[in-house]
Parts: sequence; C-alpha cells; structure tokens
Amino acid sequence: MIFYTLLAKFSKSKGNANIWTGPNGVHLISKLFITLSTIVQNSGFFPGSDMLASELYTFALSFKESENAEVRRAVLLSLTVCIPYLSETVHMESIYDRNGLLKYLDRIQIEDSDEQCRNLATMISSNISKVVGFSQQSMDKIHIL
Repeated sequence: MIFYTLLAKFSKSKGNANIWTGPNGVHLISKLFITLSTIVQNSGFFPGSDMLASELYTFALSFKESENAEVRRAVLLSLTVCIPYLSETVHMESIYDRNGLLKYLDRIQIEDSDEQCRNLATMISSNISKVVGFSQQSMDKIHIL
C-alpha cells in the first residue's frame, strides 16, 4: 500500500538534513503530512483505517517540535484528522501521558509564534474534550445498562 511505503521511506530519512532543510524540504514534509492525512480521512471508518491513523499520528508527533510553522501546521492538521480514528486506549495513553498531547497543545496555544498553529491547537484541544467527554458518557451508560 502506498501509504505505508511513503511513511516508511520518510521515517527512515527523517535525520537526513539534505532532504528536510531549506524551503523545499519544509514544503515536501508539509505536503506529505497533508497527503497522508487526506488518505486517512478518505479511508472512512472501514477496517484498517484506525491502523492508518495510528501510524500517521505517531509519525506526526515525531515532527511536532519542528522549527518551521508550515510543518507544525501540517502536523496539527494530521493530528486533527487522526484523533477520531484512534482507539480509546490510544486516546487515553496519548492524551494523559505526562508529556502527552494535551500538554503539547496547551504549550502551542500559548507559546507558538504562528497564529494558525495556536488556533489549530485550540480547536484540537476542544475536540479532544468532546471526544473524551462523549467516551466517558458512553461508558457510564454502558455501566448503567
């Protein structure tokens, strides 16, 4: 599948400064995240979609500290797309980990120099709160039944 091929090739070359530095490298990685996010989003909620989302989610998190705003925006977009597909276990582990997603998003909302990054981080945090709240309500209803 092309998704895994792209992901594997770019993951292997992450440390190669010749590829990732400069405006071409920044543009390339940003477009890669957008392309992979589009594949995940268009896969629907069919078997295997959660695996695509989980792989992209992990890959995106590895670029979350990029110095370039374009890359950070693409990472945040990828996270936005992936979150609805992730299992509840992955949600809880990632969100509440001491170095987890919520702490990262809180920091971006306050400290990021790019307004779009701050806005995306705010939106993602809000969506996570809704998903986690919905999950908890669903679990409570199941226990009542």
